[in-house]
Amino acid sequence: MNTILNKCTNGKVFKCGSCNKIHIEYKNIALNFNNEEYNQFARYFRNLDGQYWEQVNYNSEYKRKIIVPVGHKNLNILLNNNELIELKQLLHNNKNINTYPIIGSCEINKSFMLN
Repeated sequence: MNTILNKCTNGKVFKCGSCNKIHIEYKNIALNFNNEEYNQFARYFRNLDGQYWEQVNYNSEYKRKIIVPVGHKNLNILLNNNELIELKQLLHNNKNINTYPIIGSCEINKSFMLN
């Protein structure tokens, strides 16, 4: 049985009862982690300053200015600041994945979402 740890309009975080991995689905991105990997990933994203990176990459040709390498030399996650805020909220209630936090909601004002 899967345990939903958090969810929002564009994604969810759940722990699989079969493989014991933590899965993140956000828009068209799917990530799979063990507990330690998940905690490192969540900590990294919670500490990202979206406004800073949008300014640094202002002249980039990419529409989304927050460029996050994900470990493979040919792959990055591209976000705008509103998407980063939503992803941070999705990861927020899961600071220590071993505590199985209460299911939360990271619903944000959709008028700020740019797609």
